[in-house]
Amino acid sequence: MIIDGHAHAAGVFFSVDTLVPVLDELGVDKVVLCQNIRHDPREVRVPFEKGQIANRSSIAYAGSRFLRLGAWIMAADKGLKSRNAVVRELAAKRPDRIIPFYWANPQDKSVLKDLDKALGEDGFRGVKLHQSVTRFSCDEPILNDLAAIAAREKSPVFIHLYSRTEVRKLIAWALRNPRTQFIVAHMIGLEILAPRAAELKNVALDISPAWGSTAERIKFAAEAFGAGRLVLGSDTPFGQETLKKNIDKVRNLNLTPGEKALILGLNMARFLNIAGQ
Repeated sequence: MIIDGHAHAAGVFFSVDTLVPVLDELGVDKVVLCQNIRHDPREVRVPFEKGQIANRSSIAYAGSRFLRLGAWIMAADKGLKSRNAVVRELAAKRPDRIIPFYWANPQDKSVLKDLDKALGEDGFRGVKLHQSVTRFSCDEPILNDLAAIAAREKSPVFIHLYSRTEVRKLIAWALRNPRTQFIVAHMIGLEILAPRAAELKNVALDISPAWGSTAERIKFAAEAFGAGRLVLGSDTPFGQETLKKNIDKVRNLNLTPGEKALILGLNMARFLNIAGQ
């Protein structure tokens, strides 16, 4: 089983008419889909993607600051609920291929009520948090309530961290909520997280995007956390053919076939309790 564990409803994944053929061509069974920071069918060109300069954590943090500015300019936090509805509609069209994640805003007064409904009757399978789009800190008390809901519904919490400080706060948050499965986007903070990997048993890492995660970095993460806590992701629409590139990258790693299978999809299937894993 192959699962793209991190993608947005934009670019080629804006419509099921273009999403499903891409999955079929690459032999991908399912995709975890969340909203994009704007409702847009265009693919996003990344000027430096061929050079993979985002391989360094310092670049990832700088990218998060740049993204926060862009999100502020576009007022991306204002349309979260309507864009979540778009993801839900896409998933309803192809529930066999699309796994919807609910993008939550911890600053919204109704976030817990909305999340409870989203993970219940609305059919969302996970929670997406993004500190560049919605400004919150991992030590805010409400996040423990959010984590408890996610744990109860057996729904992973997928988070894009903003800074080194927030990486450290994530460690404390994860340790306070051992029943909640956390997935850290883009392996942000890997160098800080790696020494604590043994105790952070409920923390996994997303290896997207292709231009931001070299084979060497993924191998380092696998050695620190084990292949059982790495998740394939594309971060579509950010970059060209990122899903194909990351699948190829994993297949070419110096890992066992079983370890590669875990990264390519079995880990995410386990986190989501998908049958047939």
